Amino acid sequence: MFENDILTLTIVYSNALIPIPMVILMSMKKDLRWVAAVYLFTVILAACGWETWWTFGFVDGENVNDIYTSKLLKTYLPAKVCWLLNSLCDGTVALITISLLASYRRKPLEKASLLDAVVIAIFFNLQDLLVSVFCYEQVLLSGKTGLAPFSPVHAKWNPVTSVGQFEISVELPWIFMSFFWYPLALKTRQTFSTSQEDENNGGEMGLPMHVAPFAMNDGAATTECTYVQLEQDS
Repeated sequence: MFENDILTLTIVYSNALIPIPMVILMSMKKDLRWVAAVYLFTVILAACGWETWWTFGFVDGENVNDIYTSKLLKTYLPAKVCWLLNSLCDGTVALITISLLASYRRKPLEKASLLDAVVIAIFFNLQDLLVSVFCYEQVLLSGKTGLAPFSPVHAKWNPVTSVGQFEISVELPWIFMSFFWYPLALKTRQTFSTSQEDENNGGEMGLPMHVAPFAMNDGAATTECTYVQLEQDS
């Protein structure tokens, strides 16, 4: 049990904290800011969608401090930091997902693709299954986490099959994420790409510029404007 707790703490802290410097560096690069934005909205979505609710047991659940049977987890992964670390880990899942898409696409999330949607759905739910089994088995499979916006099914309602109980309440958040995350990530990349293109086009036009009026040859009172690039002093 002690070895399992050490493994849980190592996985959680490393996955939550190691990517942060990399995300900060990406936010400083124009062509990678969208990746940092996807990471950020994933963290927020996870925190609001289920991590905070499960950690504190807001609706018909229990605080993880009361669910833990390990003193080590109570000490180094208490509720007050557990929700944040888990949400940061979910952000790391987003980074891994983008890397996975980039392994076969030169520009991932540039446009919608059925293949990408399937890959994302499979990866999201596979990693969730692994996390629930190897990291948080005593918490997620305890049936005491309660309800959350992305997991409106209580653990006591999980269906029982011939091979055991199917933990649908644990799997639901990332099933929902499969539908919400992909279009949001596409929109985020498109928004940042459009902004970057506008900025590049503006630079090519020689901004800043001033407007110089000139009169029409026929002497009419109509005035037109043309952009004239400012000349720098030599």
